Amino acid sequence: MDMTRRTFLKGTASLGLASLFACSNETSKEPPNPPSGTSRVVSIHDNLVTNWNGSSLWFGSNTYVSQEAVDNMVKKGVMSLTGQSAELDAWTSLLPSVSGTTKIGIKVNANNTELGPTNNDIDWTPQVVNAVIKGLKIRGFLEPNIYIMDPSRGRTTAYCGLVTALYPDVKFYGAGWQDAPYLAATYSSADSSLTIAHPCGAPSSKYPDQFLDLDYQIQMPIMKVHGFGVTLTYKNLLGYKADGSILPLHNYLMLASGNPLVDLYATTHIKDKTKLIIGDGIYGHSLRNYGGLPSPRWSVLGNDWPKRLFFAKDPVAIDCVMYDFLDWQNPRTADDENYIVCAANAKQGTRDHWNNSTEKKYSLIDFIQQESG
Repeated sequence: MDMTRRTFLKGTASLGLASLFACSNETSKEPPNPPSGTSRVVSIHDNLVTNWNGSSLWFGSNTYVSQEAVDNMVKKGVMSLTGQSAELDAWTSLLPSVSGTTKIGIKVNANNTELGPTNNDIDWTPQVVNAVIKGLKIRGFLEPNIYIMDPSRGRTTAYCGLVTALYPDVKFYGAGWQDAPYLAATYSSADSSLTIAHPCGAPSSKYPDQFLDLDYQIQMPIMKVHGFGVTLTYKNLLGYKADGSILPLHNYLMLASGNPLVDLYATTHIKDKTKLIIGDGIYGHSLRNYGGLPSPRWSVLGNDWPKRLFFAKDPVAIDCVMYDFLDWQNPRTADDENYIVCAANAKQGTRDHWNNSTEKKYSLIDFIQQESG
C-alpha cells in the first residue's frame, strides 16, 4: 500500500505577528468552569503512558502504549474541560442530545497511510480512539454510529485492528484502497453544504457525503510539524478531502489573509458539529511529518516524549497551546502561525501565547495542566 508522498509548497505571503502574554494558570484537582470570555485548554500528562524505546516497531502497539493510562487521561481530560466531577456528566455536557440514531465522527490523522508498523512514521494513536469510544458508549452512542475518519488515506488492520478488537462494530472510513472491511468515503452528493469556496483563489474543497450522516464531530489532530508549518486542528481538516484535491491547496496554506484553512473550519459540518478537540501529544513530532523518521524525544522535556493529551472546544486556543510546545522544542517562523491569526480574526476562537516556557501562563486562554492518576 505504498504511495507517493505529497509535495509541499510554501506560499509567499507573510505577516507581522504580535504576542500576547501573562495571567494565571489553573492547576486545581476539580477546576471550576472558566470565567466568561476565556477559552479553556486542558493538558493531561502521564509519565507512564508509553514505555517505547524510540526505535522498536511499533510505537503505537499495545506493547508500548498503556490503554489503561490513556483511558484515565481521556476521562480526566473531559471532566477538567467541562468542570464536571463525573465522566457521564462530562460527556453529557459536551454531547447533550444522544439517542439510538445519533452519529458522531472522529477525525484522526493518518497522513502517513498507517504504515507506522513497518517504519514508525507517526500517525494517530489507536489507544486514544479507544478511550474516546469508551466514553461515547458511556454517553449512549452505539458502535455502528461512530465513524473513525481520514478519507484521504487508506486504513490498515495494524491500526484499525487495535480498535475493532475492543469495539468491533465501529465504522472506519478512508480512501478506496484500504484493507477490507474498511469503507471508502464518497463524494457524490450534490448537497451544497459539502462544497467550500475559497475566496483566496484556491480551488474549491469538497467534504465527504458521510458528513450528512453526522450529528457531532470530534477532531483529533497530532501535535506535530509538517514539511512546512504545523499540522494541528486546522490542517488536519485537509484529510477530509479526497487525496487528489489536497495538493493544490498547499500553495495557499501560508497565506496571511484569506487562509483557506479558515474556510474549511467555517462550514457548518465542522464549526457547528465539532464539540470536542483532542490533541494527541503522547509522542508528537517536532521535526517533520513524514519520511521514515520516528518521533524523536524532546530535549526541552528532559529527553522524553510529551506524553500529553490536550482537550478543548476552541480550535484556535488548542492550536496556540500545541504550537507553543512545538515552538519551544523547534522554533517556528512567523508564517507558520498565519492561519491561527486568520482564524482568530474570523472569530473562530481565542489566540494567545504563553509568557514563557517555564510558567506557561496565558492572558486569554484558561490553560490547565494536570497529572493523570
